[in-house]
Amino acid sequence: MKFVFGIVFGIIIAVQAPSAWDAYQKSDQCNQSMAKQLSHSLAKAHPDLDVVDCSFGHFYKESLKELIGLQ
Repeated sequence: MKFVFGIVFGIIIAVQAPSAWDAYQKSDQCNQSMAKQLSHSLAKAHPDLDVVDCSFGHFYKESLKELIGLQ
């Protein structure tokens, strides 16, 4: 039974790995963008002004939605 769960878990990881890599790259590109740099400099004045979300989780959630077909 553990072997079956191991195989299923491995398949799940293999299927979502390209989405995770894509989300990581998009997150990195976002962090280097001019919009994020401007938002970060505004956040120095007040933390609520940092409105650009470049988190990995944000992009990963969107990739999983595309993979599952919810979008």
